Amino acid sequence: YMPSGIHLAIVDPGVGTQRRILLLRSGRGDLFVGPDNGLLIPAAERTGGISRCWSIERAQGEMEHVFPTFDARDIMAPVVADLVGGKPPEECGEEIPLGELNRFPLPAPHASPGKISGHVTLVDAFGTVRTDIPWDLLGKLGDSEIKISSGWLFSIPVGRTFSDVGSGEMVALEDSWGFVSIAVNRGRASDMLGFKPGDPISVELTIPSRP
Repeated sequence: YMPSGIHLAIVDPGVGTQRRILLLRSGRGDLFVGPDNGLLIPAAERTGGISRCWSIERAQGEMEHVFPTFDARDIMAPVVADLVGGKPPEECGEEIPLGELNRFPLPAPHASPGKISGHVTLVDAFGTVRTDIPWDLLGKLGDSEIKISSGWLFSIPVGRTFSDVGSGEMVALEDSWGFVSIAVNRGRASDMLGFKPGDPISVELTIPSRP
């Protein structure tokens, strides 16, 4: 869903400290600018993996108006502007080994025969429950007539759109990010299921009964 390009990401509790500011290049050719706290790594890994990394350095004259809590505005954004203008990444700072990057552990979905275990990542404004389970994992576990169930809670059909089920009914579908989401046609799945971000979700696939 994300086009190749130059991306600036900022979730930075360590702003103003000695933590590094990074420029990553992915295997697809994307450039990512942001703090060295693990934020950039999942996106880079989903766009071909990290191929090279630099610790951003700015000349002393460029640092005159840097405020302690505004690294994104005063350091990162100007670097992005330089990159857009054609400045090579190699001129933005010293290259560092990939093994030196700070990472934070993200739970990964796990597939076993007939079952996928993952987590709720987001409940959006419409009450749709989004998970970290890639949609393409479903194709490895059954055919187009299967139903999806989280055995200890509910059983629902797989669909392509909200209207594949009746009003007020649940449906599992592929969201715009390529992951499994649970929605309710003209309703809120989160209200019906009580899920919140971080909750584990175990998805089982079952063949529907035939007459």
